[in-house]
Amino acid sequence: MGDPCGIGPEIILKALQSPSISTLANYLIIGSKEVFDFAADALKIPFAYRTIFDISNIEDTQAPLSFLSIGDL
Repeated sequence: MGDPCGIGPEIILKALQSPSISTLANYLIIGSKEVFDFAADALKIPFAYRTIFDISNIEDTQAPLSFLSIGDL
């Protein structure tokens, strides 16, 4: 998601609101879950995703959006 203090979380949230983008692929966001959730709350964008804790877990899902949390910053 890029620099957690930058615009990465906002760009991701706004882009994935678009059905034409969100349905193109299954996405994996890598970053700070806490920062991402804070950005979603601040922008009032409800956002659902599956949290994974190891990249190997990505094979276990057909979820359209997974989040690999790198932990707290």
